[in-house]
Amino acid sequence: MSLIDQNDKKQMDTVPEIENAESYLKRGNKYFELENYAGAIEDYNKAIELNPNFTRAYFNRGNLKSVVTDFDGALKDYEKVIEISPAYTEAYVNLGIIKSKLGDNSGALIDLNKAIQIMPDFDKAYLNRGLIITQLGNLNEAIEDFNKAIELNPNFVDAYLYRANNKSLLDDYDEAIADCNKAIQLNPNYSVSYAKLADVKFRTGANPAAIENYSIAIKLNPKDFDSYTNRGYVKAAMSDHRGAIVDYTKAIEINPNYAVAYFRRGCSQNLLGDKESSIQDLKTSAALGYSQASEMIKSIL
Repeated sequence: MSLIDQNDKKQMDTVPEIENAESYLKRGNKYFELENYAGAIEDYNKAIELNPNFTRAYFNRGNLKSVVTDFDGALKDYEKVIEISPAYTEAYVNLGIIKSKLGDNSGALIDLNKAIQIMPDFDKAYLNRGLIITQLGNLNEAIEDFNKAIELNPNFVDAYLYRANNKSLLDDYDEAIADCNKAIQLNPNYSVSYAKLADVKFRTGANPAAIENYSIAIKLNPKDFDSYTNRGYVKAAMSDHRGAIVDYTKAIEINPNYAVAYFRRGCSQNLLGDKESSIQDLKTSAALGYSQASEMIKSIL
């Protein structure tokens, strides 16, 4: 999802003086980029107050609300954009993404289909429709959308990675690895590509290669708690539970609300005989909503 309307990005080198709705929008964009979300929302609100039909202000405010997980607020802003400008393709795409986050995949597909109807060569619309179709369990149909996104944009790294994910789930590991390698070739500094390659390698049983690629992902993005957790899981599969616990602990340090990391650390602690620490972690995981944790606690007690 684009954080800011593409027409606004070139305006953000400095914080502009306030003159009118456009100036509030530009300053709001600058605040957004600086992660000053309170300042950004205030300026977007002011821009809309001065110009109630200012679609870019609604669109960017919707993007901000999505970032701060105010999905209901984001949905209303994107709907307002479409009400004012029914051919605003990016708004349909982002609205579809939000509806999916809210559990309305049927509504999301309607919006993404509309975006493709308006702009048949919009690669991001095919990508996001493919993601929704994947969630619905239709992996091969989703691959067709990822194929189309790549056809339209042969340098679309994320499309290769999502296609790799589906191919891996279909046990087509060679093709999945090829897609990951293509993504790495296109952008050697994108941590997500190495993490996905590691996922595929683990599924094939190539555990050392999985650890190697998770380590590259972590080096490129030291805040990648998923890769720490997944690297820990591979270490645990290799019976290196102490090493796994180090990785799970790092993941929790980065994201203290990551239920999966607590669960997996609890499992490794249990296997090392530290039942007290294990149960404590599993209780934390359960409190964070991870259902398997409660069952694990019962099996230990």
